[in-house]
Amino acid sequence: MRARVAAEVPWVDVAAFAGLALALCYGPRLLEARGGDPLWRVIPPYSPLLAAVVLRTVVRREGFGDARLGLTGIAARHWLAALALPLAWNLVEALPDLLTGACRLEAGALAAGLPGWGATAAGAALFLAGEELGWRSYLLEKLRPAGPVAAPALCGLVWFAWHPDVWIGPRATVGHGAAFLVYVLCLSFVLAWLYEASGSVWPCLALHVFNNVATLRAFKGAWTCAPRPRADLDPAELLPLLLVVAVLWWRGAFRPPPAAAAAPG
Repeated sequence: MRARVAAEVPWVDVAAFAGLALALCYGPRLLEARGGDPLWRVIPPYSPLLAAVVLRTVVRREGFGDARLGLTGIAARHWLAALALPLAWNLVEALPDLLTGACRLEAGALAAGLPGWGATAAGAALFLAGEELGWRSYLLEKLRPAGPVAAPALCGLVWFAWHPDVWIGPRATVGHGAAFLVYVLCLSFVLAWLYEASGSVWPCLALHVFNNVATLRAFKGAWTCAPRPRADLDPAELLPLLLVVAVLWWRGAFRPPPAAAAAPG
């Protein structure tokens, strides 16, 4: 049964998408590093979207019928989940620092920074749309026949490989790479659940934006911490997100549909 389902995945398209997205990410960065025009840096954030558009319109000419771009019919609870989940795990992550006094949040500075949050979120959405319209709306969609576990896992691995800072730069260490791999895989499972539950890619974009800019990390001017060494692999950053994935798993979010589970073979 599993072999038959896996055979339904368009592996050639998946490989072509992954290769093109990674090439459009790493290629411009290498050109810029070799003295090329800094404008090359505009391409990498949109490389997943560009790869999806090329495959949908030029290579396969299949269009966007299965891209889940609809905005109507999305339940309010899915929009709420997109906002509440990243806020919850980031707050839990920050709680030990707050309780021990290692970090503090200045209310005045936070209030002063709130008016600019909307512009920050809008700017982040313009960039992160390039990811979600590629990773979820194309790659995860094409991997769906592989199953509710294999699909987000494979999508997460490609998504992880797409981040050059894990391999290049001052933070390119084994510890940081391991931590980031766990983080991206967990986030991939959460986004896959939201993608399936809502039937649309847009709540995934909302969660991605809110996680990146609408948490305590977004207000760096109001968040001060005492100097201290920081480990590459900090469990405090991973455990809250791991807990969210565990709860979703316990609630059956990653089980095969009943029809597929009961199929012969």
